[in-house]
Amino acid sequence: MNKSIYTLRKAAGGYSHFARVTVGDSGLEQETSIDYCDQLPEWGLAADDGIRYALRTLQSKKSVSALLIEGTIADTRADTVFAAAALATFAYFGNERFEETYVDGKWEVATN
Repeated sequence: MNKSIYTLRKAAGGYSHFARVTVGDSGLEQETSIDYCDQLPEWGLAADDGIRYALRTLQSKKSVSALLIEGTIADTRADTVFAAAALATFAYFGNERFEETYVDGKWEVATN
């Protein structure tokens, strides 16, 4: 099974931020069930956006999916999940040129 995991765990803007996203080949079963909470739909959409961002940036036609999204209600926001998913996708393709940056109160992904 091909997969990649990225963990964003940092303090920025006076707050702690956490998200861990596992991505892998589409069509694979989720590794574990995700506990449902009010934030989960937002996290799923953010992970999909992060994956699409990375695939567009790499100009890849390969299909990659979020297999697992981990976070906490207190420390995980959509932008944190987006960045973790994008960076997990870049790592999946062996591309380590990108990193998360905290700009104007949100996480973004840029080349390092």
